[in-house]
Amino acid sequence: LQKPINHLALIQEILSVYGSIIRHSFIGLPVKLTKSLLTDSGLEPLWNSEHLADLAGDALLGLFDSLGPVYGKAGQVVLGRLSGSFQSMAEKIHLSRLYGDWPAIPFDEVQAILDDEIPTWHEHLTVRPYPIGAASLAQVHHASDKDGKEWVLKVVKPKARKRLLETVDAIEQVLRIAKPLAATGTARRVIVEVEELVASLTDEL
Repeated sequence: LQKPINHLALIQEILSVYGSIIRHSFIGLPVKLTKSLLTDSGLEPLWNSEHLADLAGDALLGLFDSLGPVYGKAGQVVLGRLSGSFQSMAEKIHLSRLYGDWPAIPFDEVQAILDDEIPTWHEHLTVRPYPIGAASLAQVHHASDKDGKEWVLKVVKPKARKRLLETVDAIEQVLRIAKPLAATGTARRVIVEVEELVASLTDEL
């Protein structure tokens, strides 16, 4: 069945991106600074350049996590193409975390997902609560069964899944508008590349 078209997808995406930027840039970062001021001993650690860079990096990673997997992948692409002073700045705030050190969902949420997807998992598997790794869309946990066989569980984050589908809907809406207007070979090639990206992201689910 063909999925229904959400005609408000682009507007909703713009509002979602705007809300994430406000939360993490104009609210989240000042909150992190204030928390650091209250918990650190003395003022010097707060104004240490490395400490400020860590706080800025945390806020930026939180922003990408809120924006969703599409923006996370875009951030990885941009990060890989940086050079000179921009690359040095990215290294200072540890943006390499975009490649695989994303915030993980709590283990109680993982258990709830497993309860829904594999109701009898408790009878067969022991899952370690701390993930082996976490990416923008999913995180991976080590598990073992009663026979001692080792397993790896890939758990899709519910909020990341929701944001991925919302962003894909918005991109598809833009493509429906742009396709008839693509008069040059370059424009048509860009559209094909974006379509392939959307397909690959959807398939990843």
